[in-house]
Amino acid sequence: NGYMSVWDSWNIIFSRHHPRKITYRHMVNARSLTTCAPQWLAGLACSLNAAAFIGLTTVILPPDMDMTSPKDKWRAIMRICQHTGAQSIITPPSLIEDFATDERAFHFLKSLKYVCWLGARLDHAVGDVLAPHTNLFPVIGSTERGAQLSFESEDVMMWKSYEFVPEVGPRFELVEGDLYE
Repeated sequence: NGYMSVWDSWNIIFSRHHPRKITYRHMVNARSLTTCAPQWLAGLACSLNAAAFIGLTTVILPPDMDMTSPKDKWRAIMRICQHTGAQSIITPPSLIEDFATDERAFHFLKSLKYVCWLGARLDHAVGDVLAPHTNLFPVIGSTERGAQLSFESEDVMMWKSYEFVPEVGPRFELVEGDLYE
């Protein structure tokens, strides 16, 4: 299965390119809260695959948690992280952007070991303020192949760039000017 073989290769790729930083290495043996439901591929990957292949302990939200009020949502997520020892978060960017509207909630995000987003684009203004304080990175991948590893820049302000690790296959090609696809 291609999806499982990608996961199985991560630790080899991490060691092959050491000491160069690679996305998702922050997840190795970490404890992370995910707001991704287990029925989403991202939720399934965090709770099963990442546990088996890189030792990630995933904290999931209670199934009956009310996510309608932003303030209640922030407080609950911060409380769950405190009680479970989760020091990182995996979430769609809309929640990160919601956190950015509240000083206390945004300070909480800045204090985490990493903030990982998936599913859509993260607002650049929010990312630019968050990046100097935590490891900020996206999940980019496909259902068939899973998340794709990328090298991380030493410059934290390059958080919105992506350079695929060559072993995983995908690459960007110059289309014209400075546009790559």
